[in-house]
Amino acid sequence: MRKTPALLRTLAPMSIAALLCAACATPAAIFVSPQYNPASIHTVAVLGFNDYPGASGSGQMVSQVFEPYLLALGYNLVERQQVQSVLQEQSFDLSGAVNMATTQQVGKLLGADALILGSLTYFTDTSQQTVLVDMPQEHARPIFGPVGKRGEVGIVGMNTWQTNNVVPQTQTTPAQVGISVRMVSVETGSILWTGTVSSTGSDLNAAAQNASQSLIAALAKKLHIPQPEQ
Repeated sequence: MRKTPALLRTLAPMSIAALLCAACATPAAIFVSPQYNPASIHTVAVLGFNDYPGASGSGQMVSQVFEPYLLALGYNLVERQQVQSVLQEQSFDLSGAVNMATTQQVGKLLGADALILGSLTYFTDTSQQTVLVDMPQEHARPIFGPVGKRGEVGIVGMNTWQTNNVVPQTQTTPAQVGISVRMVSVETGSILWTGTVSSTGSDLNAAAQNASQSLIAALAKKLHIPQPEQ
């Protein structure tokens, strides 16, 4: 977890809510090529995701989270170890410009009908900020005076007023992971579908899980693939 030393003052709790919305999730956006024929895609290999800038290993972490969700679309997955072995043999580098001819060659060596490639658009861990919040507090003081026929002293009213007490509070911004994924046909080299999404979570793994689940659910809906009820 990343802690950010900050000292802010806000006039209302709603201002804190606005502060926390800096890491809001965005819904999945899906595009499916008219050339995509689900009946022709059986075996899929996940080549991996590019790292988020400044976060080495982030692409591998998120792609490993994302990969099992492809099973919900009915694809057979090539073993990850086999994929890595072929990528090393072919000196395939995801971080640079992807050569489509090489990509297709990798797919043929893996016996895959299509390949999954992706990149990270967000990869930010949870963070904490200390904010000073003005908390209004009501005060009341009885007003004494004569009451009744005998003029006895009693409470005849209340004097009320309000003060603002500045209270420090620690606010947590959730982790956020954003992914952009595409499926490429091994036979033609064309893009069959693309999807983008970003989600938040209690940590990076949870955010990656939420993003993967959201994208696959949207893709399944677009492809008219029934999904089990949650």
